[in-house]
Amino acid sequence: MSPQTIAAIRARKRPRITLALDQAIHNCHAELTASTPAEYRIAAHRSHRARTAARQRARHLPPAS
Repeated sequence: MSPQTIAAIRARKRPRITLALDQAIHNCHAELTASTPAEYRIAAHRSHRARTAARQRARHLPPAS
């Protein structure tokens, strides 16, 4: 999965995705939510900053159609 594909999905520029891509996204999400940033050697202050930025981006997304 390329960063461009992820960006297009996040920006809702791709209204449809393949089942395989959907499953890959779900698998990545499950793996990452079951782990901690420290397991990936990510400093606490960086993970806090990333979570804050993600929350702000989520508030600015257009509603799903």
